[in-house]
Amino acid sequence: MGLGRSPSGGSPPANGVQQRSIAGSTDWQQVSLNLASGANTLRWSFSKGTFAFAPNDAAWVDQVVFGTNVPSITSAPVSKTVLQGSNTTFTVTAVSSSALSYQWQKNGVNLTDGGAISGATTSALTLSNVQLNDAGTYSVLVSTPATTISSAGSLTVNGLVPLDQALDATSLTWTSGGNAGWLGQKLVNHDGIDAAQAGNILGQQESWLQTTVTGPCALNFWWKVSSYDRNNPFEFIADGVTNATIYGEIDWGPRSFLLSSGTHTVRWRYFQNYANPSLIQGAWLDQVSLIPGVPPTITGHPVSQSVSAGANVTFSVTATGAAPLGYQWVFNHTNLIGSNSATLTVTNVQLTNAGAYSVIVSNPLGKITSAAADLIVNVPPYITSQPSGATGPPGTNITLSVSAGGARD
Repeated sequence: MGLGRSPSGGSPPANGVQQRSIAGSTDWQQVSLNLASGANTLRWSFSKGTFAFAPNDAAWVDQVVFGTNVPSITSAPVSKTVLQGSNTTFTVTAVSSSALSYQWQKNGVNLTDGGAISGATTSALTLSNVQLNDAGTYSVLVSTPATTISSAGSLTVNGLVPLDQALDATSLTWTSGGNAGWLGQKLVNHDGIDAAQAGNILGQQESWLQTTVTGPCALNFWWKVSSYDRNNPFEFIADGVTNATIYGEIDWGPRSFLLSSGTHTVRWRYFQNYANPSLIQGAWLDQVSLIPGVPPTITGHPVSQSVSAGANVTFSVTATGAAPLGYQWVFNHTNLIGSNSATLTVTNVQLTNAGAYSVIVSNPLGKITSAAADLIVNVPPYITSQPSGATGPPGTNITLSVSAGGARD
């Protein structure tokens, strides 16, 4: 049996017959060949074209071993990125006609069972309660009496951060509970920095996070869930009442809720009715913020007016709500550029100015549109074409005509 590793463009013929071939940008692969009894001639050949755009093409071969009982790795350890405090397992699958033995290493140093390490001499290495100093390269030596081969994967550990920092709400006091508490992490987030993640739970378990806020205010946040279906919901609950629920594969989305005066307990709850080991399930929360005050309310709407052409007209609105209040006047459903105060003045009005005027009042908590006020423009009548004279014999009919303008819109 012959074993070899080749990343690019290599082809190992046996006795003049091509057995394998790879090309392109191919990373290291392990190859196992069964050879006939007797002498065998093996050759690895690499052929390169004359392509000017690929001057650095090359091929490599490594770890060539022969024997009737050499090991072969059929499934190598996979590199992982995990959260601090979680558990993770590296696995390897190997075959041989002889008994196999295993020895896991971290950064080239043999590992032994004990503490957070188990399975150091088996095909599966488990690390419990992973910490930042557990990051590194984990390799496994797979041996038979004939030889030893190895394969490796890396472990990256994302450190935890305080919950209030992860939620961008350090002025609030946060508590967490259920079967597993929430944690702050940097692996999955909306703001590119960090976010809170629900605890690792099993079927018929929950993980919740809550705080207390004082209204009136707007509560804003971003949330995300990865769950099997509606039986594994992520809920937002205010004062014991569920206000919103998401489930399934829902990417980051914003939500905003208005809370009345007084003290309110708000909770985010992730419940897992049943666990699916083949899926990565969880819930995340980020960028929680409070805006104190209330949305705008219009206390005085614009009033309809009827004026003569050439006059000046002023519309006005009065409103209350958390400052700052913003205004946008609208004419016949089109925003009037630069008209951003509580009053709107139209000078030298003409028929083209007649129509419906309204105003949108807004603040950081919401917006409201006023009732429309109609502007009627009255234009006095005027003659644009005078009657012209006509003659005719007695008894005939004569028609005189006049053209006039003017309107009461």
